[in-house]
Amino acid sequence: MKTTGWIGLGISPAGGMPGADIALGWVDQTGTAYIQDRYACSYSRPIMDKNEVNWIVLQGREVNGWTAIQFKRMFDTCDSMDVPITFGTNKLIFAYGLVDPDLSQPNNDITYHGNRRGSRILPLPNLDIVHHLLLYECDSTTDFHDTILPEGLCDKIDTQVGMCIANIALGWAVGGNFIVEYPKEAGYPLGANFSVAYYMIQVHYNNPQGISNRVDSSGVRFFLGNTLRHHSAESRTVQRRLILSYGSDSSLYRNL
Repeated sequence: MKTTGWIGLGISPAGGMPGADIALGWVDQTGTAYIQDRYACSYSRPIMDKNEVNWIVLQGREVNGWTAIQFKRMFDTCDSMDVPITFGTNKLIFAYGLVDPDLSQPNNDITYHGNRRGSRILPLPNLDIVHHLLLYECDSTTDFHDTILPEGLCDKIDTQVGMCIANIALGWAVGGNFIVEYPKEAGYPLGANFSVAYYMIQVHYNNPQGISNRVDSSGVRFFLGNTLRHHSAESRTVQRRLILSYGSDSSLYRNL
């Protein structure tokens, strides 16, 4: 958002402020990111969530007048002051101010947003049929033509991508977290002197009802850092378990 003040994102039951679950965040002058869990009773300043804090800040920064904050929240928190994120259509509202909240005030007063507000529709149509996805590393000897990469149904291109199913870089399955944070001691290497140049995503669907006319855009996004981590993380597949390890310790286990 183009501001150096606070930004707010809300999940609304009807598309307006009343009843909306709102995350209000900002980045202070020291570069520290904050998130507050709030609830809008009406068309007025949203109050602090009195039950449980469910919006969790991951990181944030201000650069050249823009503020960006990364955070997470469970789909359904079972909190009466939250709004569930559903598989269908979700109504989002947003607003922003020009200055940070005043933490010296009892309710951390925020300035009125005026006309700096809006709403969006966010559909999440395919979480009911995507069963799991795997990101494979292609063998370092693999040489594709970058403008004509193989794609299609798995059993139709298996000979073309035979060198891309040796090692799993990352996996997700139903019940897993949508944001995976590597431990601060380790990171997954990309580019530079890392030997892997190509990756392949394989998505498995569970569609027992035979639903048609669905378009899916499931994928994986890596956030690159500017500082090299002390250890490089790697994945190892043991029977039906994917293990992410670094150094001499295994740090993350996920069943597929």
